[in-house]
Amino acid sequence: MVLSEAREAGCAIIATDVDGIPEALDYGEAGLLVPAKDSQALAAKLKTLLDDSNALNEWKNRASQNLERLNIKRVCQETIAVYQELEKREYKIRNRVLE
Repeated sequence: MVLSEAREAGCAIIATDVDGIPEALDYGEAGLLVPAKDSQALAAKLKTLLDDSNALNEWKNRASQNLERLNIKRVCQETIAVYQELEKREYKIRNRVLE
């Protein structure tokens, strides 16, 4: 949810290129991606944004685009639905064990 929140807030985002992060950042269109465990790449991207206010503003703008699919309300609802489904499964498993 953090990436959705950051995008809705219009923050420039730098994140690692792992798991679902690239998808949440439109595969690098809405945020800068760096390889996992590559502190040099992370530092270089941070330096770029800190040194270049035009680049910073561009990435802020890009982060706030195309949020229909990843808006925070929808992401929260889907996350809650996953937890509710897991809770139902756990309940069914516990009831089988007790029977």
